[in-house]
Amino acid sequence: MEGLPNDLLREILSRVPYRSLCRLKCVSPAWLVLCSDPAVRKRSPQTLSGFFGDSPDGITRFINMSGRGWPLVDPSLPFLRGFENVRLLDCCGGILLCHGMRAWRAEYIVCNPATEEIWAALPVPRSHHNPPESYVRDHTISLCFDPAVPSRFTVFVIIDNDHGITAIEVYSSDAREWASMSSGWGHQTRIGSPSLQIFWDDWRSCESGYFFLDGTLYFIAYYDSGYNIFDSEGSTMNLIVTGDTDGSTWRTIQQPPKVKFIFIGHSQGRLHGMQIDHDIGCRLSVWVLENYASGQWTLKHTANEV
Repeated sequence: MEGLPNDLLREILSRVPYRSLCRLKCVSPAWLVLCSDPAVRKRSPQTLSGFFGDSPDGITRFINMSGRGWPLVDPSLPFLRGFENVRLLDCCGGILLCHGMRAWRAEYIVCNPATEEIWAALPVPRSHHNPPESYVRDHTISLCFDPAVPSRFTVFVIIDNDHGITAIEVYSSDAREWASMSSGWGHQTRIGSPSLQIFWDDWRSCESGYFFLDGTLYFIAYYDSGYNIFDSEGSTMNLIVTGDTDGSTWRTIQQPPKVKFIFIGHSQGRLHGMQIDHDIGCRLSVWVLENYASGQWTLKHTANEV
């Protein structure tokens, strides 16, 4: 492979499984440089070791996908025993965001469960504390982490109430402090879906309604003008809103007509959305955004409940 140009080698290596890619780093210093290229690591297919999930008894469990041996991660997170009442809030790129108490103070904990390393313990701002019962406030909290830039992360918090988004607060590992910013989506935009307003206590993580990619957050949202949340055809005005973690770019994308996504994600570099229609035998539909500029969606797959 000595005669191959580096661009072609990067294209080949980006298709190699992640564990094999790590082994290839030991071939030579030149291969170490090639395999460590952020463009290669970003595109390299990574095997899913497992995922966290909440059980009916309220205990967080780790589902081992390898099917053999001990799971990679202990779901009890024993390395966080210095904290009390630890709750898992979000996960991004294999890094966890938790909430816990230490010395009577609430903190956010950013940690790597595979290495049992605590990256940071962030003080929880007073505005994030549980509000009085007479005032309902919801928090949408997300961890933003790109494995291609392993030394950086961002915690993105949207605070809203019955009147819409009241604040957006961001913690950057670069600045090491909280900063407030104004939403560019408009005051009548609400995060989530009007049909999926089911939360665990005062906190909610958009686990199925958000994802982070290339420095941009994507959220399921809808337009709420007060008494009217429907368009001229009687359909809910469902949206996907995006924002950079530095607050420089805000965008709104309409979902397909008469479609209400319950999950969004990315595949092959494109935005995908999933809907389940309970009126048609629990039919699952998967849509892909073909053109970001025009907002053109295409129905890619459908499946009915067996």
